[in-house]
Amino acid sequence: MAGKDRLINPLTGDYIKAANGGYATTTTIGTQLYHQLAGKRNLWWGDPDAGSDLHLAKHHGTGAEGVAFNEDAIKTACARFIESGQARDLRVDVVADGNRIRNDVSIVDIQGAEVAVQGVTPFEG
Repeated sequence: MAGKDRLINPLTGDYIKAANGGYATTTTIGTQLYHQLAGKRNLWWGDPDAGSDLHLAKHHGTGAEGVAFNEDAIKTACARFIESGQARDLRVDVVADGNRIRNDVSIVDIQGAEVAVQGVTPFEG
């Protein structure tokens, strides 16, 4: 059986409270995926590939260059889950919306559960 992670709300970054007073948990890669996308890449010496380059998206704007940068950064960050066999079927939808970029990411983990992360972008929050 897979380990349990606390379930995280990707829009607020907060752990979700359970009805019993503790925290809701998940056996999917949802929390790992959130931390991979929201964290800054190359900051932890133990794993330089942990995190993503999404924090650099603000330097590329919200035009075609920014959309392409975000899409590439997300695919690069999520590749570790696919390569390790933890997930498959990555779907990335990046849309420029005025002065914002919206990233809609979903991936299917090995248990068959679709894991979605919305709102993980430097232009929101």
